[in-house]
Amino acid sequence: MNCSTSIRSLPDPSVSTPLALRPALRRLPRVAATVALAIGVSSAQGGDGFGVMVIGDRPNGVSPTSGVLEAAGGDGFAVARRLDGTLMAWGDSEFGQTSVPGGAFTRIAIGSDHGVALRPDGTLAGWGRNHQGQASPPAGVHVRIASGGDHALAIRANGTLVAWGDGDDGMGSVPSGTYFEIACGDDHNVALRTTGTIVVWGSGDFGLGVPPAGTFTAIASAEHTSFGLRTDGTIAAWGSNEFNLIADVPSGSFVALAAGDHHVVARRADGSVAAWGRNTHGELELPAGEYDAIGAGDGFSLLLAEGIPSAPPSAGFVTSIYWRHVSAGLNGVWRMDGTAIAGVQMLPTVAPGSGWAFVGTGWFDHAPNDGDHTPEAVWVNGPTGAVALWKLEDDGSYEAEVIGSVGPGGVWALVAVANVDGDLDDDLVWQHELTGEIVVWIMNGDDVGGLVPLGQVSINSPWRLQLAADSNDDGTDDLFWWNVATGATGWWQLDSGGFASASLLPYVVGDASGWRVCGRGDFNDDFVPDLIWRNENTGANAAWLLDGSGMIGGTASLPAVSPTSPWQIVDGGF
Repeated sequence: MNCSTSIRSLPDPSVSTPLALRPALRRLPRVAATVALAIGVSSAQGGDGFGVMVIGDRPNGVSPTSGVLEAAGGDGFAVARRLDGTLMAWGDSEFGQTSVPGGAFTRIAIGSDHGVALRPDGTLAGWGRNHQGQASPPAGVHVRIASGGDHALAIRANGTLVAWGDGDDGMGSVPSGTYFEIACGDDHNVALRTTGTIVVWGSGDFGLGVPPAGTFTAIASAEHTSFGLRTDGTIAAWGSNEFNLIADVPSGSFVALAAGDHHVVARRADGSVAAWGRNTHGELELPAGEYDAIGAGDGFSLLLAEGIPSAPPSAGFVTSIYWRHVSAGLNGVWRMDGTAIAGVQMLPTVAPGSGWAFVGTGWFDHAPNDGDHTPEAVWVNGPTGAVALWKLEDDGSYEAEVIGSVGPGGVWALVAVANVDGDLDDDLVWQHELTGEIVVWIMNGDDVGGLVPLGQVSINSPWRLQLAADSNDDGTDDLFWWNVATGATGWWQLDSGGFASASLLPYVVGDASGWRVCGRGDFNDDFVPDLIWRNENTGANAAWLLDGSGMIGGTASLPAVSPTSPWQIVDGGF
């Protein structure tokens, strides 16, 4: 995501033609038996910020006590990524490895004496020792990074690999194909294909070149040993058994791995941790407790626990803009403070070919003023008809749950998340792909409590439903429509009984302008939803600031993202 503050001209308002609607109802979507949820997610990263606990007698310096999202270590130094994406480092700096670059980043990868960081726009920054070129990353857009002894590795936006730095033992000759995860040892590399199988290249010593068969969700590499997390959460290991790195692999199920040169840290779903391997510096002496994330360096372990955010958003509801990487299946969130980005959070990955599509966000098991500032994410599976919720929490954790289904091969499309009946729970809006009929699942928490018809829009109509927002401050959401032929905008005003009236808005957004409405948020803290627009031609992002009557009270610029970026806005929420 390429963030700048430039903005081109906003959509020009002008009067257009009537919005023709006719109420009708035929067969409604039914709630069928639930099916298994198989999104295939990776561990979530992010939250409101954590403190970093260093286990071991190195590195020197004071670790941060709050405001951190991610931490990793090298040979005697550690780097942390703060809530706002900026970096800090402590410990040895013989080669400038604690002189971190400025700006915001979404990922870090630390080698022996160097570091690499991924910017929101996919470009890379490197620092520290550079005698092999390991701190001079290539240009281009990337989605994953890893660092080893004196080399580094990245996954490009199209899923292919690129390596730089020390190329001995063939480490620089990357395999073909597409991948979603990578790890670096001292003289070998490991990658996970999009199918979940493992590829290894570089040194084949100690049996490193013969990875285990099967499907994996995560990988990590020590100096001469590598590890994979199977789909059932168990750990596989291969390579050198020095310091019993293979013999002492713990049993049971885990959700995350982090490897130093000669030891490994693993985290369970309940937050408890285990470590094995060398213990020369006390790196295995992990205190009991629940931890939100883990990291490792040469001779020390890093445990991240909940702390006070160093740069919290403004008081009240927190607006978020949800992004999805269309080719890699990554998902991320801009946590907004007004029109500025207060933090960037990565969410679980959903493979593009999984059948799951992001629909929107809403509140289903709590009200937005109960202390939780993160709405649920709604997904629908096209092949199976299943509907699922990601119940996201402020600390970055989540639960995935299927809440219903319209059955496989159906003709009902889930088109919006809206509060139709005015209670504390959002509802799900469906449209029949053959008749154009629109009905609502009225939700009681995450249970379907009833069905309400709203009306019908002909399948031959140029009107397309864009989003739902409570634009007139009456406690129920309204549905916003866009005419793809004329650029006209209109809305269905809803009340607690369902459809109330239809009217035009006096604004036209021509198709050639490149502007598309793509979400909602509150960017001026007036508790009235504003509409998020993105210009597909220029990359500009903007907001219509609604005044509570359905009219535009003003406009605001939002950080821009290159129009060629594979990241797309999929919703906003607050």
